[in-house]
Amino acid sequence: MTSVQDVFDQLVAANGHLADIHNDTVAVVAATNSVKTAVDTVDVAVHQVDQDLITGFTILSQDMAVLAKLSAQQILVINHISEQMDTALCSLDKIANSTCALLNEAHEQTLLQRESTKALIALNEMYRTDHADAALALLRQEQARAALERCCPPATEPPPCRYEPCALPGRIDLPKPDPDTPQFPRPEQPK
Repeated sequence: MTSVQDVFDQLVAANGHLADIHNDTVAVVAATNSVKTAVDTVDVAVHQVDQDLITGFTILSQDMAVLAKLSAQQILVINHISEQMDTALCSLDKIANSTCALLNEAHEQTLLQRESTKALIALNEMYRTDHADAALALLRQEQARAALERCCPPATEPPPCRYEPCALPGRIDLPKPDPDTPQFPRPEQPK
């Protein structure tokens, strides 16, 4: 049979085990709280990284919008410059064509004038020799004609060439920058 002392010893031993269990439970609670604190710190850090990513992607998308607007304006400017170049090339082509035609005509006229001058000099000399009275009448007639032309000049022929300007491109009309669109920072100007 078990004595009271045996029961008491068993109770004291059980009480010691309860104290050990209590100490172990306090240590587990402390360790759990330490882990929770570490997890909370990591959670705050992850939340901050998440906010930084959101901010970064927002700024990146705004910058991409600025680049898209700048690219659209560059395309407008390039198209306008291309139209201006087409106009300049058209003008240069007309100038080259006119210059070539003038050179050809001038060459032909120079040859004809040389031959005509030779023939007229020969005819004039022959005429003066044989018809001195007619040469004198011709001289008087030329003087009268010159006086008449000083008073009333004869009608002139219209020029053979009339300038036709090339079609000009319209003015380039770039949109004003949107004040809500973030702008890239401008580099500092040297002083």
